[in-house]
Amino acid sequence: MAALGSAARETADDYLKRQNALADLQMDQIRLQNENLQQQDRYERSHLWWRRFNDQMKGALQMIFVALALVVLIGVGAAVWSAGHADGLIIESFSVPPDMLQKGLSGEVIAGKVLDLLQTFQRQTQSSRAATSYANDWGNDIKVQIPNTGVSVGELNRYLHQWLGHETHISGEVYRTATGLALNARVGTEPGQTFAGKEAAFDNLVRNAAESIYRVTQPYRYAEYVAGYGRKPEAIAVYNELAATGPAAERPWAYMGLAGIQGADGHLHEAEFLLERATVIAPNLALPYVNLAYRAYQLEHIDEDIASAKTFLELVKTGKSSQLDPAKVAEFTLNMTDMILIVTKDFAPLISHARAQLEEPNISGGWDEADEDLLLACSGTH
Repeated sequence: MAALGSAARETADDYLKRQNALADLQMDQIRLQNENLQQQDRYERSHLWWRRFNDQMKGALQMIFVALALVVLIGVGAAVWSAGHADGLIIESFSVPPDMLQKGLSGEVIAGKVLDLLQTFQRQTQSSRAATSYANDWGNDIKVQIPNTGVSVGELNRYLHQWLGHETHISGEVYRTATGLALNARVGTEPGQTFAGKEAAFDNLVRNAAESIYRVTQPYRYAEYVAGYGRKPEAIAVYNELAATGPAAERPWAYMGLAGIQGADGHLHEAEFLLERATVIAPNLALPYVNLAYRAYQLEHIDEDIASAKTFLELVKTGKSSQLDPAKVAEFTLNMTDMILIVTKDFAPLISHARAQLEEPNISGGWDEADEDLLLACSGTH
């Protein structure tokens, strides 16, 4: 019995040992599984982080591409808009003989000379007219265009301006003749004008060409320019051409130009008739009424003088004087107010108006008239 009990105990102990070993093995497997799960979890987390980072980078790149596309689209739109509204004057490089090029008289140099002359003509042209009122106005937007080789952003921009814009292009060439040099200058696609002379007088040829360009591109300004230098027949010819066949916006100004010449020559009735023609064509144009008031005052047509001055003041009051140089509006307003006070002999307010006119910084040489008005007002009150 003791032997049997001992054997049973050994069997039980052996069973327990095997069970413990099995439990240890199972624990080791569980531990390995946990470690594998932890490693897998770290891997999955890392993988998910990189996927998220990759998605974010893709999203950022897409946003960058969209932003770049918008910038390009805006740039193209701005270039197209700019080209569509371009209305300046472009002076292209002139073609010249090789020997002139060797002397430094390149096509760009001649284009620069023409540019300088056109800017000088415009500065020397005196007019009360606003730049925006011209049917064709390139204002101060004059530049020399130097051709580029190959395809570039500058070339593409130039093509856009030529395709969509309203720029006026000047081109030309210089070539040798039997007696010297000839310079041909053209505006756009119109036939050019050729000026020939001695090589020593080449600057005169450039000046003649620049004047012809100014006449074609800015006829009213050209007429004002030559009239200012006493070249009345040339001015009258241009004014008559504008009055007869020019754009509708230019015709009343042409009549005013003719009236100015007639008035300066003492032909007051003829000047008055021409100014009345201008008011018929453009009844809301302010300047003719100023000139009509002056002519009526000289002719002692008191009622017409007052009516013209009042019409001008009413146009200014209602904002219809936009075709006048803004610097001139204040001056003419004072002048017309003073004129009404003078002819109606209302001397008390005339004194204050005359003094205000003397203090006006943009009076443009009207101090003598203001002095006369002040003296007249003072004498009228005493």
